[in-house]
Amino acid sequence: MDVLMFLAPTSVLLGLLGLAAFWWTVKNDQYDDPDGDAANSRRPRGRGTSLTLANYRSCIASLVFLARGESR
Repeated sequence: MDVLMFLAPTSVLLGLLGLAAFWWTVKNDQYDDPDGDAANSRRPRGRGTSLTLANYRSCIASLVFLARGESR
């Protein structure tokens, strides 16, 4: 029971510290995105991140094989 006398105030203190950090980020406009999602759509994607129709069909075919218990 002695450990609870240490853990309870420690958890409350850490919770308040996290809440204070979150409040600071909101107050200092850390979540503002002045360009919006349009700026993100113009960024080039990394290699292999786009899902083409051929890749999509291949993924579906692989899932069907796995569901049936077959192997390629």
